[in-house]
Amino acid sequence: MLFRCNCLSGDKIFTLYEELQTSEVPPHLMDHFQDLISALVVDVKKIDEKNRLLEERFARSLVNTLAFVTTLTNKIFTFAESESLIQHT
Repeated sequence: MLFRCNCLSGDKIFTLYEELQTSEVPPHLMDHFQDLISALVVDVKKIDEKNRLLEERFARSLVNTLAFVTTLTNKIFTFAESESLIQHT
């Protein structure tokens, strides 16, 4: 049994599934179609999980980079002030 999703491709697949069910398609072809769609769903879920993990890694990397740049900027200003290269206001 296929479930509808809120996406254009999912709607098209479900429509095709309904048409195949009401036609004279041999049962083994219907089984093959269902297996194919199930495999596709598994692949999409794996890709979605990979994307989620990459987004999390990117966000952590961005936070770490911003912290490093902030620390480096503070050190530069501290050094510049201590060497009287800039005046503290």
